[in-house]
Amino acid sequence: GLTTQFKNKNVTTKIVSFELKKAHERLISKLKCDPETLVYHIKRLRFVDGDPFVVEYTYYNSEVVSGITQEIASSSIFAYIREELKLEIGYVDMIISSDILSSEDAVLLGLEDGMPSLKTENVEMLRNGKIFACSVDVHHYRRAKFLKLSNYI
Repeated sequence: GLTTQFKNKNVTTKIVSFELKKAHERLISKLKCDPETLVYHIKRLRFVDGDPFVVEYTYYNSEVVSGITQEIASSSIFAYIREELKLEIGYVDMIISSDILSSEDAVLLGLEDGMPSLKTENVEMLRNGKIFACSVDVHHYRRAKFLKLSNYI
């Protein structure tokens, strides 16, 4: 996650919203979960060295990743998954695209409505292939960086 990616920097988090709710139809398809599954819907604003970096809209399958609290969400959720739940995070399928900021995301990122952003749509899986989360991340266009490692075996 972001905390690991920027381990030599100060990564902080502001929780914008946090709720546990029933998965809607599109989430059921993305998370490959049952219709009655409860998901954590967490919206966070992440800062790197005090600068707004990304707005994260994430849904976690509560049957795979249980016990998330606001305190955990204000830190590293991936560290919680690895260290407390003892689950092995495997990989993330990511679609990267450019987009125009909504007024809400612009305010959070300290930019103007209608400015560009870099958007990622992610499906996050454990090492065993089980999907545990899906998200849309809206990145500050001046600060976004991605590292892609490929293994073609």
